[in-house]
Amino acid sequence: MQVNYAADVLTVTFMGYAQQEITVGNRDFINVELAPNTRQLNEVVVTVRQAVTAFTK
Repeated sequence: MQVNYAADVLTVTFMGYAQQEITVGNRDFINVELAPNTRQLNEVVVTVRQAVTAFTK
């Protein structure tokens, strides 16, 4: 990714983790470590898939 200004800010988000805003500055590499955000996890959806075999006589 190329940025034009050292003051540019990267916003990193991922579901279930706290949002981070990182000022680019003059860095060539930026390491991002996301922290869990349990306050946003009010609901969890679980999807189960099952193969069904039909028997006929």
